[in-house]
Amino acid sequence: MTDWRVTDEWLKRVPVTSSEVDVFEAWFGDLFDDLFGPLGSVGSLTKLSSKDNLI
Repeated sequence: MTDWRVTDEWLKRVPVTSSEVDVFEAWFGDLFDDLFGPLGSVGSLTKLSSKDNLI
């Protein structure tokens, strides 16, 4: 039997690009709204509907 060792090599803060955030928001926005509540309107930004997720 071999023992496995798990090492956490992640940075404390993982860098994320705005493009990556856009992808998650487009595909998982409705799920995030169900889990955390809708963000609503922020400045000139508005909430996307599920129909806006289609590319």
